[in-house]
Amino acid sequence: PDAGCHVIGLTSYLPTEGKSTIAAGVASQMAASGRRVLLIDGDVRNPSLTRALFPDAKLGLLDIAVGEANLAQVMRRDTATGLAILPMVPKTTLRNPTETLASRNVKLLIDSLKNYCDFIIVDMAPLISTVDVLAVSRFVESYMLVIEWGTTKMEAVRHAVGNAPAVQM
Repeated sequence: PDAGCHVIGLTSYLPTEGKSTIAAGVASQMAASGRRVLLIDGDVRNPSLTRALFPDAKLGLLDIAVGEANLAQVMRRDTATGLAILPMVPKTTLRNPTETLASRNVKLLIDSLKNYCDFIIVDMAPLISTVDVLAVSRFVESYMLVIEWGTTKMEAVRHAVGNAPAVQM
C-alpha cells in the first residue's frame, strides 16, 4: 500500500456466519503474498479466532491494554506465512472488557503497530453487538461485512448497518 498501513475490520450480522474464518483466510493469503500483516481477534465476547488458532493462549490484547503483558509475550507468528496474530483472551477480572477494547491504550497500540504492518485485519464482533463494534471502530478504517448466503435476510443486515453509526456501506 502506498498510503501506509490499512486497518480492515471484518464483521457479520450474526455470529456463526464465518467472519473469523474469512478474516484468517484473508490475512493468511495477504501474508503469504509478502505483505506484512497482523491479524487481531477483536471479539471480546466470543473470541472464536483465538480458540481455533491458539486454544492454549493465556494472554491476549486485553492483557496488553491493562498493562499486565507486553506485545512480545502475547503476539504469535505463523512461520509459514509470516502472519502475526494478536489473540483475545477473556479477562474475568475486567468489569467491562468492551470499555477496555475502546481504551486509549488499545488505540495507541494499534497506531504504533501501523508502523510495522501493511495491513491490520481485525476480527470484530457481529453487528448485533453494537457496543462492541463501536469500540473497535476507533481504529478500524474499512469494513468487510460477511453474510451467510441464502440464510441472512438483507433487510436485517440493512437495519443492523443503519444502527451501527461507525459502520457505513
